[in-house]
Amino acid sequence: MVLSRLWYLLLGLLATTAVGFAFALTFLYNQREESHNATQLAADSQTVEWAIKIDSRRRLDALLPLAANPAVATHATEIVNATDATKVAGFRLELKRALVNVSNAAKEANGGVFAPDVVMVVGRDARVLGFQRVLAEVGKGRLPAWLDTIEQNPDFELGGYFAVIDALGGFERDDLWQLGDHLFLVATRPIIAEGSTQPIGAIVGLKAVDDDFVKALAKSTRTSIVVFARGKRMSAGADVSRDVAELDAVNDELASIARNTEFVTKMRTEPRAIRPSISATFVRLPGEASMAGFAVIRQSDFLSNPLEAQARLPQNFKEHLPIPILAAVAAIALLMGLALSYVEHTLPLRALRRQAADLKQGDTDSLAPAKLRGVYREAADAINDGIERVLIKRGGMSSRPADLSAILGPVPTNNPMSAFALPGNEPTSAPASASPGFAPGFGGPAQIPISASTPPPAPRPTSPPSAPPPRKAPPPPPRMRHAADNEATAVGLAPPEPSRAPSTSQATEEADWLRVYEEFLSMKRQCSEPVEGLTFTKFAATLRKNRDALMSRHACKSVRFTVYAKEGRAQLKASPVRDS
Repeated sequence: MVLSRLWYLLLGLLATTAVGFAFALTFLYNQREESHNATQLAADSQTVEWAIKIDSRRRLDALLPLAANPAVATHATEIVNATDATKVAGFRLELKRALVNVSNAAKEANGGVFAPDVVMVVGRDARVLGFQRVLAEVGKGRLPAWLDTIEQNPDFELGGYFAVIDALGGFERDDLWQLGDHLFLVATRPIIAEGSTQPIGAIVGLKAVDDDFVKALAKSTRTSIVVFARGKRMSAGADVSRDVAELDAVNDELASIARNTEFVTKMRTEPRAIRPSISATFVRLPGEASMAGFAVIRQSDFLSNPLEAQARLPQNFKEHLPIPILAAVAAIALLMGLALSYVEHTLPLRALRRQAADLKQGDTDSLAPAKLRGVYREAADAINDGIERVLIKRGGMSSRPADLSAILGPVPTNNPMSAFALPGNEPTSAPASASPGFAPGFGGPAQIPISASTPPPAPRPTSPPSAPPPRKAPPPPPRMRHAADNEATAVGLAPPEPSRAPSTSQATEEADWLRVYEEFLSMKRQCSEPVEGLTFTKFAATLRKNRDALMSRHACKSVRFTVYAKEGRAQLKASPVRDS
């Protein structure tokens, strides 16, 4: 099973490589995603910052019709120069009407996109001369209710704000104010009367930075924004394509952001992770509002494992896959695995099944392990040993190789390079015994296994059998005799009479021995054993000797010889044959 195991090892290595490659790709993807998010957050923060500056610039432009309106300038001048309180009240009313008319005209001109929520006219002494709500409604969360009291308080002034002071000096300014719990974008312009070179006052426009404003800003910049001041969240908004839940991720960071060195000195922080999958950049807004700014939030699209990528694949992903190539690779791998399994599993299993079927039908007495490979050979050896043990346990006759020394007496030591003893080549002084387990005539006493299926010999009579008639001694051989006669004499068999023709039974036996001889040679070659010097004459002489010994011992009619392999060596097995 070496090839199959190598194939499994190869498949395991490929699978391990594929899994490792998938995790490496996941790591690279997360790394690229983190780098992309950092770059995108920096770009988003700049985009929002520029959008706020552009919005402030346009709000300054939206105040131009109010600052240049002659009615507003005239009524503002009348209020400043009036000394009678009654006349001041009347002029304030006229100024309010002028602000209403101009504000409505400005609102209709640009659709109210950049119109302020509140417009105030400030005199030279920074006192508020007129007040008008343009878009916002007081008491509904957009504007603080105390703004209504400005109109009833003639002494309310804005002289403490630099934007107002600059506007009274003739400059246009934008600023960020925090009034109570509200942030306002402020735009101021000077009011210059006709024929005058010095501003007679200033026009101040306030735009509340509330949720509506931030949502519109987030939609135009396609970001998620949280506006804060003094460590407190003021408003927030997210684009429709973004997750609103990510806005709450920065709440824990707002309390400590005022102590961040980058935020205080550099006006912005580097993109940083505030949660495992959420990053943010904090930007400080310039203006009168203390420690006010905004945070741009972006959720990272990280992969926790390679399988998570499958759920994120697009619908047209299959169109970009080389389906034929992948199918061909899978088919080749499958066919190679089946081929290796067929060679190392199916073929040996079929051989074992055929031998088992022959054993079941009685065509053979044991399995042939030499024709099997690997674990099947070991299994065949174990089965043969089990059959032998069962037979011996039940009192049957074992089919293990029989020791011919016990049958025929001491057998000369044979040449280890031949399967049987070569007559005339035996050493003069042979050892009394040799190592067991060899084939007949192969370095030890010849052993011929007896079939396990051989029926037991007939019971002997109680009375002693009559002695067989004595054999006649063969005539002494002449000095010059044929080589075959010498070989027959060497193994203890009478040489055939040349004048007598062989009988039919002898011819059949010789033909059967010739078949066994060819099978034995073939088996020795399969077992990589040498066959030099093993002639049929020597082979037949040895078979004849064993046949006669078994026939006299078991009182059988004939002996059938079969060839098999055991422990990688060719073996012969003799089975007595009796009449049915």
